[in-house]
Amino acid sequence: MLTEITGPLLGGIGIFFVGATMLGSNLKMMTTRRLRMLFARFTSRDWQSALLGLASGMITQSTSVAAFIVAGLSASGLMRVRNALPVVFWANAGCSLLVIVAVMDIRYLVFLLLFVSGVSVAFEKPYALRFLARALFGVGMLFFGLQLIKQGASPLAEMPWVREVLASSHGSTLLAFALGAVMTVITQTALGVILIAMTMTKSGLFTVEQSFMLVYGVHIGSSVVTWILAAGLRGTSKQLVMAQAVFNVLGTLLMVALFYAETVFRVPLVIAGVTSLSPVLDQQVAYLVVLFNFTVPVVSQFLYAPLVRVLERFWPPTSEESLAQIRFIKDHTLDVPEAALLLVEKEQMRLVERLPAYVARARHKAGLDGGAAMPEASRAESLASYHAAFEAISKEIGHTLGGISGRDLDETASARLLALLNLHELVVALEENVTAFCRAVAESAGPGASEPLRRFASVLLESQEFLLMQTADALAGGEPEELALLAALTSDSGGMVEKVRKQYLDAEQGLGFQDKALLHRNSGLFERSAWLVNRLGSVLGQGETGRTKLQEAT
Repeated sequence: MLTEITGPLLGGIGIFFVGATMLGSNLKMMTTRRLRMLFARFTSRDWQSALLGLASGMITQSTSVAAFIVAGLSASGLMRVRNALPVVFWANAGCSLLVIVAVMDIRYLVFLLLFVSGVSVAFEKPYALRFLARALFGVGMLFFGLQLIKQGASPLAEMPWVREVLASSHGSTLLAFALGAVMTVITQTALGVILIAMTMTKSGLFTVEQSFMLVYGVHIGSSVVTWILAAGLRGTSKQLVMAQAVFNVLGTLLMVALFYAETVFRVPLVIAGVTSLSPVLDQQVAYLVVLFNFTVPVVSQFLYAPLVRVLERFWPPTSEESLAQIRFIKDHTLDVPEAALLLVEKEQMRLVERLPAYVARARHKAGLDGGAAMPEASRAESLASYHAAFEAISKEIGHTLGGISGRDLDETASARLLALLNLHELVVALEENVTAFCRAVAESAGPGASEPLRRFASVLLESQEFLLMQTADALAGGEPEELALLAALTSDSGGMVEKVRKQYLDAEQGLGFQDKALLHRNSGLFERSAWLVNRLGSVLGQGETGRTKLQEAT
């Protein structure tokens, strides 16, 4: 008898959690750049952010999808944290509507959904919608699991030993609160615990008061889970993740206060209002969940500004995030392609102007800066931070150039686009080579290296820094004299390259095989930088006329 009851119950719980996991993982795979830019464009006003969050929660049934998108946009500077908060808060409201569906008799629709999505998943047809099909199959498994839980929970509530256990708890609401929090921490799915609790309530395992407190406990448990999962995050990303925890804590404090005001002082508030809407127990719990998740965003509407100040105080933006901020490219950049090309060029210029800082960090790491201390603000900005920030910004530049190429451009803009595409390719190659050069020099010419190797490394770093500063000046000014100087310095027989080669021949005298190999590698990386700068100067010279015409056109 017991196995017949617990079999569907345990199996249903397992199927439910597999469905929830399948839904969440595949929805994250659907967060394309177009979707991210949609979020960035339509969050300038609170009501837009609220509608976007509500819609994303209803469609994805996951607050993590919205948080994942806005965290990335905020970290890159495309969205302010203040504008992202309504998206995160109202996504909870959208997700809560699932509990209304869960109390309806939709068994046939569930089976139909499993059939259609299952066939699509099995044969991967249509292939372009494979992630959507898998997400829908996860939804079907989620609801099918709930049906099995209902099937097992109803007879379980009638068993004598279960009745005795429930009677011994004396309807403890605090015990229900703790149970909701603990179960959420263990399972890491607040919605799953709530849906299971609704089924248990309908089966008679919990009273209405216990069910309400269990729901409040679930939200506290969700905050604990969020806090644990955010342990490795920093800066803006952590601000938005912890905002979700604040959402749950604020709502729980408000609702628990109203709960005890109603039960102790007999003032008709939440319980009276919810029970008046429906006599069915699981529907009452469903209405409570919806009330909770809609009330908090409405109340928070007046708390966004102080909440942002609190979040920034405890989790300020990191120096790495500041480096990765997009300054000129915004969500509306593509509206005027000609202006977009000029903004892309400014963004490229920023990246090139940063390259001399790579050399400064390599010199400091190798101990070739004479013991001078770096500024406090720059200590955390390591070479790896600069490289990661470059990759993030250059990726956005590439996407923007790709978007511009799909627009209807005149001859001047088309020529400038081609020049910027070539320039972008060369800047990416130059940055990768400078990063490899700085790492190689810092690792091979540290305090334990031979003196000739360290002297040659110092010459290389000085030459590389000068070369990169000249490149930045040429890119900013675009004057023919600057471009000519850059070409002369970086030609195969130019002064800069010849100087390094002479230093190389002097330094290798008397060195061992290993030191010679390091010497050769470092000088080879420098010569490649010089070659790339020479190519970059040629592209700049070819595109300067197009830039002038484009500026006149805009």
